[in-house]
Amino acid sequence: MLLIMHWKYTIVIGFLFTYTGTTNGQSIKFVSPIGGIYLQDYFIYHYVDHGKFDGDPKDSYCGHKTQKDHEGTDYMLKSFPQMDSLVPVYAVAAGKVYFTVDSLYDRNTWNSEYKRVSGDFGYNLKWSATKYGNHVVINHKDSLFTLYAGLKRYSVTVKPGDSVRSGEVIAYVGSSGYSNGPHLHFEVRDKYKNNDVVDPFSGPCGSSKSIWVNQPAYDTAIRVMESGFVPYAPKHSDSLSERISVKSNFDEHQPYITHWVLISGLHKNDMLRTEWYQPDLTLWSSFQMIIKQDEWYNYYWSWTRNPLLKDYYGDGWICAVFVNNKLILKDKLNIRKPKKRPRNTDH
Repeated sequence: MLLIMHWKYTIVIGFLFTYTGTTNGQSIKFVSPIGGIYLQDYFIYHYVDHGKFDGDPKDSYCGHKTQKDHEGTDYMLKSFPQMDSLVPVYAVAAGKVYFTVDSLYDRNTWNSEYKRVSGDFGYNLKWSATKYGNHVVINHKDSLFTLYAGLKRYSVTVKPGDSVRSGEVIAYVGSSGYSNGPHLHFEVRDKYKNNDVVDPFSGPCGSSKSIWVNQPAYDTAIRVMESGFVPYAPKHSDSLSERISVKSNFDEHQPYITHWVLISGLHKNDMLRTEWYQPDLTLWSSFQMIIKQDEWYNYYWSWTRNPLLKDYYGDGWICAVFVNNKLILKDKLNIRKPKKRPRNTDH
């Protein structure tokens, strides 16, 4: 028996102000707000929505790597263990810290439904603290301020009134506030224009000028972020994002074997297929599904009952994943039958 499941992150954080669509006149330049290597350690999941006036969400590149009314940029990590390794958040430019929140629960997931919010911030701050979670606001020159949200609890290293340098560590990535997984939500606003959203990325559907020193490339390619096997059938992606019990060797004590993959860049009407092969390359089982919409950060998993229960075993089992009949991933596992212990003949 083989089943395949998928789970999508949906992250919505932000105030609803009119988007200005321009950075003309801004001389400030930003460095990256997150540590690591782009497309290796982190991925851009959502950009600012430029389709507020026509109702069709689109990013500055005229693509759909955003969602309705999204007012910032989401930098996704691959897992909670990666978050626990402390991924730094940097001030993108010199400025002065205006506001911080640092005491909220920081491991929100899809299943937690954002309920784990604590702290008394008063009426005016209650909503923003709930949505943004732990966050830092920095004032910069040229009327801009930046907001870094979803931060790790007790990780903020600055306080209101502090001056910060460009590239200075101000906190670490978490999953607080309206968050379904470890990521940094980054916003830019213009305090002299009704706090309107400013998209730091240039593009044909956005601004003609980028605020970045080095603007990251726009990426919509299919990418396998991580994959593996676990000895159970997940009900949702929470245990997978925690990387609970990931292993590649199985025996008769695990009734289920699940293969999971975290993928970026699936597009509407793509066909995803998973195939399980025995060590002699005989097909054991397969399943396929059609992707219903563009997806930028998804867990897909398939599980099967342990073949050892039917006396099928051996090293070198293969789980292969295909998109539109093109192989994108091939993972191996071992299913080992325990050796019988010799009978004790001592008298």
